[in-house]
Amino acid sequence: MNTTKKFYDVIKNWLDQKEVVKQAHSNQGEFPLQEINLEPIFFTENTFFMGVLNQNLLAVTQENYASQFHTGLMNINYWLTQGRSIPSLLPIRSTHLLSSSLVTKLVNQITQSALPIGLIRMPLLQITAVDQRVLSPILEQFYRLGVILEIIDFTGEEDELHWLNDNLIQGVHLSTGLLRAAAMSHEKKQIMDQIMNLSSSRHFHTYSGGISLVHDFNFAKNNSITFTYGSFLMPAVTKHQILKIKHSQFSSITSSTNFSRGPHPRNPTCSLD
Repeated sequence: MNTTKKFYDVIKNWLDQKEVVKQAHSNQGEFPLQEINLEPIFFTENTFFMGVLNQNLLAVTQENYASQFHTGLMNINYWLTQGRSIPSLLPIRSTHLLSSSLVTKLVNQITQSALPIGLIRMPLLQITAVDQRVLSPILEQFYRLGVILEIIDFTGEEDELHWLNDNLIQGVHLSTGLLRAAAMSHEKKQIMDQIMNLSSSRHFHTYSGGISLVHDFNFAKNNSITFTYGSFLMPAVTKHQILKIKHSQFSSITSSTNFSRGPHPRNPTCSLD
């Protein structure tokens, strides 16, 4: 079977699975509706499953954030009871953290959850909307609880770059726009190289989200970005479907088309330790 046929077979399977999900939702009966809002994240090098991004938290209001955050913590606990330690990315707008009452609620939820360190990751949206001198002390509260702090939708602007020297930040999600611009612009490529050099020296992880094209994935891989996610690798799924994921559905395609460096294991495992 050639690579092109493999690709279209995978797409057809996705469409068939989505239709089954739609039918199940339209005929719920005694089964509760499951939200399809968890986006799988993969190691770029070998497309092994790494964790999930909670998409619903990207646009949730400040008033509703605490309840949605709690749902994210409950998902992590559920996966633990099923024998899987799955890191969960719970993004939050930096301006939400100016609410002392919300911060207190989140700190209490994390403390009471007693989840293992490293399973809760908090990517920060619009980090430049709040002065660093104001935001850093707030972030330290979460850092002391073992929460991994990250920046999401990082565009490489000057006012973002200085955050990369902050020891609190342990991960950076490069925007799709920056990734594509770096592939065509020498200036943007220099910014990209600066970020990757800092990543090596300061030991923070890099992500690239919104991967929807072969070119995006190839460029991320060639630039040694640690993690990737997006529709090219796998669309969003439910919390129960997460338990069935071991690697990207496109792993066999990427390895057979030389997007992977080195051999791809036939039976990959999902060690997240």
